[in-house]
Amino acid sequence: MLVPWTLVLAALACPVPALCGPAPSPAESFHGPLDLTHPLNALAQNWPGARGFNFTLRVAQAEPWADNGWVAFNEFCMAEHLGTHIDAPYHFNETGWKLHEIPLERLIAPGVLIDASVAAAANRDLFLGVDALEEWEAQHGRVAEASVVLLRFGWADKYADRRAYFGVPTEDRASNDTEHLSFPSLSPELARALAERRVAGVGVDTPSVDPGKAGDHAPLAHRALAAVNAFNLENLDLRTTALPPKGFTLIVLPAKIEDGTGGPVRVVAVPGSRPWP
Repeated sequence: MLVPWTLVLAALACPVPALCGPAPSPAESFHGPLDLTHPLNALAQNWPGARGFNFTLRVAQAEPWADNGWVAFNEFCMAEHLGTHIDAPYHFNETGWKLHEIPLERLIAPGVLIDASVAAAANRDLFLGVDALEEWEAQHGRVAEASVVLLRFGWADKYADRRAYFGVPTEDRASNDTEHLSFPSLSPELARALAERRVAGVGVDTPSVDPGKAGDHAPLAHRALAAVNAFNLENLDLRTTALPPKGFTLIVLPAKIEDGTGGPVRVVAVPGSRPWP
């Protein structure tokens, strides 16, 4: 069905439960917007060695200069690649788009969901192969150009537990331990196959599209996708089971950071097709 886009934009502009509340229960069908974003707070997962989310309450009080009305504002500081975030192609492609250069039509795009959670549950160091893509296409048709392909590994359930999520032996968010990383990822072959289909982007519910296994964190998937100006979405919240394999649109709106290599992003799925071809 065609989404009434004036309603979608209105929903994005205000905090309604469908966008800001917890993930829908498995029994809930997909009728409205789904938020696929983890909140930014002190628990937001940062890459080892990178700055976490630092939030400072500056003012939250009645002020005489505001006729004793309520005034509140805060400050925050964070790494670009923190929590649910986007990797601009420039992150691994010197001539790729920087964050502010990614065209809007690639940020409001047809969505695809490939569920690899069963395989990831059996092997936390899974390198998802091309066969997963081929199996999906055998059922649903070839992935369309300019789609955003989401890969669900079932890792969003672990997001609050740093040891389970990254595979590291400590909850210390200041640790730069990258030798014990362990989480599922794309194989280089799968990344190249998606690049050949000219996807707009790829999203995962893990810390990275590339492997975390010790000694294997060569950014081959990042490079293959960035070479065709595809972006990555990492640390997505894909706990919902309401999202279908296809037939939805993703709204991917990062802050418009000039020259950014990435940044925080709100990712929302809505039923149906976007209002242009």
